[in-house]
Amino acid sequence: MFKISERSTTYTKVFICLCILNLFVRLLTLQNPQSGPDEMHYWEHARNIVLGIKNINFIHKSARFSLIIPLAIIIKITSNPLMYYILPILMSFVHLYLIFLIIKNEMSKEAMTFVLLGMILFPYFIDSYNKVLPDITSITYLLLTFYFYNKGSAKGGQYFVLMGIFHFLAYLSKITMLYFGPAFFILLLYKNKKIKPALIYSFTLLIFFLIETFLYSHFSSFSSRLDVIMSSHLSSNNRNLLSFTSFTGLFLRYKPQNFYILYQLITWPFFLLFIFLGRKINNLKLKSIFILIFTYFFFMTFVIESVNPIVPVNTFRSRYFNVALPFIFIGYGYYFDFFFSKKLTLFSTFQNLSVKIIGLFCSVIVISMVLFFSSGLIPRKFDKYSNDLRRLNIYPVFLLSNYYKIINKAYSNGWFFLSTSSDDDDKKLLNEIRVLFLNDENYKDKDWKISKVYINGEYYWAFSRKKVQLSQIVNEKIIWVSRPFTLMYNSKLITSDTKIKKL
Repeated sequence: MFKISERSTTYTKVFICLCILNLFVRLLTLQNPQSGPDEMHYWEHARNIVLGIKNINFIHKSARFSLIIPLAIIIKITSNPLMYYILPILMSFVHLYLIFLIIKNEMSKEAMTFVLLGMILFPYFIDSYNKVLPDITSITYLLLTFYFYNKGSAKGGQYFVLMGIFHFLAYLSKITMLYFGPAFFILLLYKNKKIKPALIYSFTLLIFFLIETFLYSHFSSFSSRLDVIMSSHLSSNNRNLLSFTSFTGLFLRYKPQNFYILYQLITWPFFLLFIFLGRKINNLKLKSIFILIFTYFFFMTFVIESVNPIVPVNTFRSRYFNVALPFIFIGYGYYFDFFFSKKLTLFSTFQNLSVKIIGLFCSVIVISMVLFFSSGLIPRKFDKYSNDLRRLNIYPVFLLSNYYKIINKAYSNGWFFLSTSSDDDDKKLLNEIRVLFLNDENYKDKDWKISKVYINGEYYWAFSRKKVQLSQIVNEKIIWVSRPFTLMYNSKLITSDTKIKKL
């Protein structure tokens, strides 16, 4: 009994060290909010729910309620743009805790440290934990589904119901989470040697699907969520889907431009190691993880909407595979413990690390990041992923607080916000001002317009209140907006002789 308690205390201390590291990493890599159409759509939809504004543009993104409702709860507290960071950062800690619960009784503390470090430091998670996208909530619900899969197999039926509930929430966050469904069904059959657990899980999912369909058909203009997707997403010409003459062409999407090198370096070795070590390790949880990941990759690869030519249903982006990464990192933890047991020189170095050593290692990571970010050696391409603590005036928290005051005062006084070009991405920047930065009073009155204007032979996007006429544009009442999100004054002079017209 004493040994179990001592182990639990040690693991908890290691987990706390890693949570502190996670906090520092999140703060050091904080980015300005992304102005992509997805992020702003979720934020706008959540704000509209809170403020009682009807969402006119209801599309497939609007149906991701298990992402949007948590956002709405956060916005209900305050709509200050700093709240944008709350959900991604909170989810980063939730992910660590759920993985800790899943693996703490089966792995060495060294392997557990490796797994959690993967979640904290993997570059694309650093990016994801700065964005309001379905990845962060999908991972949460899937980890909960997997957690109750393990609990239910040992303790009874209520956990299979919870599996179904959380998998449904994962599906509400992004529909491709259904690709894990067949794997969970097979795993329940395999582990329990009877069909009842699999049926409880499946019927729970079915009941919630039926409830969802009933709500759509009776309280909206759509018959189901599939109808929403068919009418807005699958009918869109903007999905950039490739077509192929043979099924082998589907594998071409795994080229580095679609499936980034870092993802490949993490994913393919995991599959290869399982092929060679899976039988030797003979761990049911590792087998379950392999089946889950393989099933997801299988459906992401082969689900198509047309046979002649072959057209896949899904766009193919690396971040769509983020949901598989926590499970892959857990799998690597089992591989590490296997190598520990073989007393291999490379791995034996990391065995029997004390909590103090792990804490010191975390401290070294933080200090190294601070020094590197302040060194000026970071390539401009990656500059947005780091914060130089010598320039706290442009640290996102302080910058956004300042911008929030400037933007609302300028908007209320009839100022114009002009983009520095006519690119659609610059139009998104102006939409970010409207959705994220306007206070509730300015946001609710709908007294705004975004239009393309022609000024001295150049095109720009302009954002202002409707009642403000273009003829009123003067240099003293303009804030220029550039990428990355930056407000500027007097960068382009406009005088009384300037020729301005709306297109």
